[in-house]
Amino acid sequence: GIALNGTESEARGNVISTDSVALALNNSALVLSGANNRVVSNRIDKTCFGITATGSSHVLEGNDISALKMNGRCGDVDYVRIFGPNHVVRGNNFHGTNRAETGAAHVDCVQSFDNSGPQYSLTNALIEGNACSGVDQGVILSGATHLQSDGVIIRNNVFTSITSWCAVVTDVSNVRLLNNTCDTTG
Repeated sequence: GIALNGTESEARGNVISTDSVALALNNSALVLSGANNRVVSNRIDKTCFGITATGSSHVLEGNDISALKMNGRCGDVDYVRIFGPNHVVRGNNFHGTNRAETGAAHVDCVQSFDNSGPQYSLTNALIEGNACSGVDQGVILSGATHLQSDGVIIRNNVFTSITSWCAVVTDVSNVRLLNNTCDTTG
């Protein structure tokens, strides 16, 4: 995997594929912290989590993430997890996960929650132009613990074969859902 822990760094055009548990507890292919990092046009598969971003002002754009899997060390399976202010998740393709390989995991395309502290509150985020298919939820956001999550735009996304909600948002203020396509027919 790749970890970008500073500022103004970029991961572009990489292929990250592993069935191992070598990527630490959560088995994320790409982990971001710090600020102003870019993750662009990468191909990721077979990990528990595609991209996990903490810190601020990261751009995740044009990535293809597929075939996520549960392994013995992760309790969930998600394409992208974002925490903190000013993130952009744009033009990504989240697809191809086989339910037989995710077990009881709750699979989401984009997830955020503030359980780990107020710095994990999602603020001023843009989630746009993504294609998401074959998951439980397209976007799931919760700011219920610290009540500081605010200002999220979810627009022009296409959610297909979603088993539950295309977007579920709890205790996040000033959310705008605009021009999304939502297909929950299976």
